[in-house]
Amino acid sequence: MLTLNIWNILGGISLILLVLFSKNKNAVWGGLAGGLIVGLIIAGLYSFKGNGFPWIILMKASIIGILAGSLFVLISRLSKK
Repeated sequence: MLTLNIWNILGGISLILLVLFSKNKNAVWGGLAGGLIVGLIIAGLYSFKGNGFPWIILMKASIIGILAGSLFVLISRLSKK
């Protein structure tokens, strides 16, 4: 049985938003880059505990970055109308 948790749902939504806004440079790609950078820093610090590199932290930070960038794009499009 497939277990759906919130990160699977948010990951699917963020992939759809990434495809929808992939035509040019915008805040979605900036959010992805920012999420990757923050995720790498947090995961790098966490990996010093000796548990290995936590890829899940990098994934979650990327999802949050994409969703934040999409929100900024949608707000900017709504404010232009």
